[in-house]
Amino acid sequence: MLDCWSLLEQEGPLAVANVFGGIPELSRIPTWDAIGGATDIAEHVRERIAEDAEALGTAGVTPVNLPFLGENYRDAPPPLLSEIARALVDSVPTTSRLYAPAVVGDPHPDHVLVRRLALKLFRQGVPTTLYAELPYAVQFGWPHWVTGAERNPRVDVDVFWNRFREAVPELRSAEAEVVVLTGDKRRRKLDAIRLYRTQFAGMDVHGVLSNPEIHGYEVFWPLGSSTQSRVR
Repeated sequence: MLDCWSLLEQEGPLAVANVFGGIPELSRIPTWDAIGGATDIAEHVRERIAEDAEALGTAGVTPVNLPFLGENYRDAPPPLLSEIARALVDSVPTTSRLYAPAVVGDPHPDHVLVRRLALKLFRQGVPTTLYAELPYAVQFGWPHWVTGAERNPRVDVDVFWNRFREAVPELRSAEAEVVVLTGDKRRRKLDAIRLYRTQFAGMDVHGVLSNPEIHGYEVFWPLGSSTQSRVR
């Protein structure tokens, strides 16, 4: 929703799979959930799942929730890639292209795990695209080539991004595609994002998500292409 609204509004079949859609059974309240006002963690996660279904429903999409627990909610090691792959194939048996987080900005363990699976499937022949994640990727704003703004010599976002891209050969050599959302598309995206009521206020500190100069751009890396960037 934050990073791929342009995909959600396209015609044709689309499946959204939430890998970490399990309901935790914890007595403790993890910090991020406590910041969002959680008092019962299982009920709070159910509320988040309901918000996700409501938000995606505005684009005509019903999410698939896999049963794995997120990093904040598990006291055991993370699931194996093979376990996630089996659950994913059982829920979404066919695909023409897989989209997964690029993990540019903040190496969240769950996002890294999903990217590892996506790269494994890519190496097995599944067409794969990685995407920049909000708000992690925009800690210093978008790179100048995303927005078309004049380059700021004192804030070189590419230096920040390249710290993460260089660690992934497929991402390092991929061609970036920039999607610019305008007018009603930006408004519809922001309206949908606001439906994540348990998290929006915490993620929108200093207005980062509600800023159209942030949520109005989406960046994708189709794997296996060259190194130049293009805008569409």
